[in-house]
Amino acid sequence: MIREVLVIPDNLPRLQFVEAREDRLLTRLHIHRESEILQITKGTLDVYVDSVTERLMPGDYVIFNGNIPHSTYASTDATYVNLQFDFHGIFDREDAEELLEPNSYIPYLKSHLFITKDSSYYPEFNAIFSGLSDHHKLKDEFPEYFKGDLYFIYDFMASAGLF
Repeated sequence: MIREVLVIPDNLPRLQFVEAREDRLLTRLHIHRESEILQITKGTLDVYVDSVTERLMPGDYVIFNGNIPHSTYASTDATYVNLQFDFHGIFDREDAEELLEPNSYIPYLKSHLFITKDSSYYPEFNAIFSGLSDHHKLKDEFPEYFKGDLYFIYDFMASAGLF
């Protein structure tokens, strides 16, 4: 298993747009400290986590908590949006003290959450992630908008039982 280390110079995560070719393993089983969100935009992507493989279609999401082993496989040509983030590196000190307790870890109740179009979570999360995608384009000029979207993601993950 591979352990990845993500280095973010300004503590704000970046959206990555990934293209995958059919019948290719995109990522071997790996872990990283950061939580991660994938949104499938084209094709299909098989996601393996917790001994389960789920095929995601365009518009579907998966959220992984940090330090959860997972891998991806493109069963067709696929594109997806990837966001890796660590709440400890995003929130300022006052927020971290209120939300995370200093020097604590976030206890996980669920390791991951698949959000498909027929999921009850879909309308709310799709609106949050769409806003985040729009604000990402402006994050250098208006970082507070992007950071605000990350607060919405934090609240969503907590209400969905991820921690």
